[in-house]
Amino acid sequence: MFDFSRVLIFPKDKSYKGSMNDLYRAHVKDKNFRLLDWYVLNEELLEKLAEIKDNYELFVFTSGASLHLDPEVLPRLGQVFTNILNAADVGADKDTSTAYHLLADTIGFEPSEMLFIDDTMENIAAAKEAGLVTHQYKHNKDLFKILN
Repeated sequence: MFDFSRVLIFPKDKSYKGSMNDLYRAHVKDKNFRLLDWYVLNEELLEKLAEIKDNYELFVFTSGASLHLDPEVLPRLGQVFTNILNAADVGADKDTSTAYHLLADTIGFEPSEMLFIDDTMENIAAAKEAGLVTHQYKHNKDLFKILN
């Protein structure tokens, strides 16, 4: 289970620290908007996940409302992930343990069978409280140690 923003996609402007969805909403109204002019996919991670996807069910669990649905991104995610779920789909915020219990019920796994990777400590703590195995994303090299 992977968070989307700042795990699978990053702003091209490395100094940008704001909300990825706010950045998207600010620019998507422009008729010339292209997502990949503003963002970069974590292709190294997506390629690694494509190598292991036959052995695992891989999911995206995001709190964003639209960035992950952009037509420049969605087909690429579909090549790797079984499903993309939004916190609104399960009816709880990602910083609550309830979200992860509902998520587990939605996809048919026990929380202890799930690995959750996110960049935000609040979400990691909530997932851990719900019984998921967790990993805080910092960079691919660190993550690849647990995916191998």
